[in-house]
Amino acid sequence: MPSKTKSCQEFSFKNLHKAYIDCRRHKGNTYHAMKFHINCELELLKLEQELQSRTYKPTKSICFVVTHPTLREVFAANFRDRIVHHLLYNFLEPVFEPKFIHHSYACRKNKGIHRSLEDLCKFLKKVTKKPKAKSIFSSSGYIRIFYEPQERNPFQYNQPAS
Repeated sequence: MPSKTKSCQEFSFKNLHKAYIDCRRHKGNTYHAMKFHINCELELLKLEQELQSRTYKPTKSICFVVTHPTLREVFAANFRDRIVHHLLYNFLEPVFEPKFIHHSYACRKNKGIHRSLEDLCKFLKKVTKKPKAKSIFSSSGYIRIFYEPQERNPFQYNQPAS
């Protein structure tokens, strides 16, 4: 285990500033982001010192309720903590990205829900073996696929069509 006084290059001001810019790109207009921005350099230097001395402690999350599309509680990290999340992500993403399977879409660059739906449509066309065949699906935490009735059950791949 490295000593508390040893400087970690991962927690450098340069890397923290990049994480801050990444974080601000998504949450730049929030109250906490603007408050952090007022003393950005001092806040980043303080955060760098806390991370390198291993005295950093995450703050309490902000809790609020949203009603659309469904009623739910959301716990959001404070802006300062989000910078640390981005810092960690910037170092962990290149390590883990090559290990993920191609068809994993959540929280990945150039992936996401739209890409997963595009790929799902391609798979449905392959399974039905009819490019214009109508297929529908529903997503609710996991994907269920429903096919329109055809000559044979599409789930019985090894059985010849009658």
